[in-house]
Amino acid sequence: LVDIVAILGRIDNVNSLADWANLPSTKLPNVSKTDPPQWLPRKAFKVNIRKAKFLGWPNDPKTGLPIGGEELKSEYLSQVSKK
Repeated sequence: LVDIVAILGRIDNVNSLADWANLPSTKLPNVSKTDPPQWLPRKAFKVNIRKAKFLGWPNDPKTGLPIGGEELKSEYLSQVSKK
């Protein structure tokens, strides 16, 4: 769970994952210029996540509480924010 929090804590929105308009899949021949396929390779995703700054511990949208609980957050926040 802590590894997932480390990833989620780096994602602000869908546009923070990639430059979607300039992915290699959008430059393939015979693809729609207005609605090209936007495939983000796994390797590119991993590189982008590793470069991203940790924005904060994510909260459960239903309860507003930290995912995994306050105890998990207090124990691992400093560890995941360094990754």
